[in-house]
Amino acid sequence: MPGPAQFANTQGFIDGTLQRYILALDPKGHYPGEYVDPPFGPPSFTRHYRYNEPALFVADTWKIARRLTLTPGLRWEYFGVLHSSGAEHRRDSNFYPGTGATSLERIANGQMMPTVDAPGELQGRFYRPDYKNFAPRLGLDYDLSGDGKTVLRAGGGLFYDRWVGWELFRAYQNPPGYSVMRLTNVVLTPDIVKNQYAAFPNAPVLLSKSQTHDPDLHMRSAYAASWNVTLERELAATFVIGASYVGSNCSSVPNFITSLIISICTSTVCQQM
Repeated sequence: MPGPAQFANTQGFIDGTLQRYILALDPKGHYPGEYVDPPFGPPSFTRHYRYNEPALFVADTWKIARRLTLTPGLRWEYFGVLHSSGAEHRRDSNFYPGTGATSLERIANGQMMPTVDAPGELQGRFYRPDYKNFAPRLGLDYDLSGDGKTVLRAGGGLFYDRWVGWELFRAYQNPPGYSVMRLTNVVLTPDIVKNQYAAFPNAPVLLSKSQTHDPDLHMRSAYAASWNVTLERELAATFVIGASYVGSNCSSVPNFITSLIISICTSTVCQQM
């Protein structure tokens, strides 16, 4: 996948020499600071994410008194962690912090790795699953006048919602399945016009630093608390007036994309990148 190509000046355009040429590269399982051997080609952008989504709901209606009816309910649902299927699963990767007393220490001791190699309950997952999505609901109906003509209705509850894939926004660009190479002083040739990867030398190249897009390991399901109150009055056999109040409040809606500039050094060359 070709990126920006830039000539230094008009003379560079006339000479056919690119000052800068940026290409997406398949690093073949290697990380920034490591070498990748030819032949060179584009990374795979294909993902087929899968997930499970079971849910349970129970409710009942209780006639507490002649004029009061309650309708309680409880819903539980699980929004499975998205993951690639089959051989594509190996391409899923995230940054997993290591040990340390502070956040900076945990980042410094962390490691970028395929999800299938992640430790503990995170193995095969971008982030920890959330099994605590319990959503109680309650409705009530109260006959104020006792004759069924003036009724107060109220209800409220919690309502969870799953992420729709944005939590993995550009996660396919994480190493070791994706890298961006920045080439300089590239002389344009007919071969490069036909195959942009002909710009690479026929020799191992050092992978540069990468910007990663890392879903939060402790991501929780977003939810909204919603409530309503309605007062109704029957004025005639076929005419009813009413007034309602509806409110809601959202919670646990974090910024789930964290970008880090990482450079995994396997040689002294990386220290100069």
